[in-house]
Amino acid sequence: MQYVIDAIAGYLLGSLTFCQIFARLRGKDLGNNLGGSAYLQVTQDKAGAVVCVLLDVLKGAAAFYFFGPVGAVFAVIGHMWSLFFGFRGGRGGATTAGIFLLADWRILVLYVLYTVARLPFIREREKREEFDQ
Repeated sequence: MQYVIDAIAGYLLGSLTFCQIFARLRGKDLGNNLGGSAYLQVTQDKAGAVVCVLLDVLKGAAAFYFFGPVGAVFAVIGHMWSLFFGFRGGRGGATTAGIFLLADWRILVLYVLYTVARLPFIREREKREEFDQ
């Protein structure tokens, strides 16, 4: 029964997508991607994007700390498919980083290196998608 409670609590915590909340406070909507990169692209607010990402990292760390691995996994699921925003969400990267921050910092280092290494490929894909529209 505790795992069910942890899963529900983690999912609800993860569903708080701070970037979309901040964007709505500015009168904007992020569309289908509710993460930090979308926030920055739509609002051009670098400081706000940093705050949003840090809050998402803290959300993942809090989910792991309070609700264990099960709650942490469901926090990422909640971030990606938010109950509060029509089951839309971000990619879950910052939330996952928060989990790794508490679980094992060595995994966090590998995760950050992986994320940085794939950035050029993501940007290239985004450019192609913009061109196709």
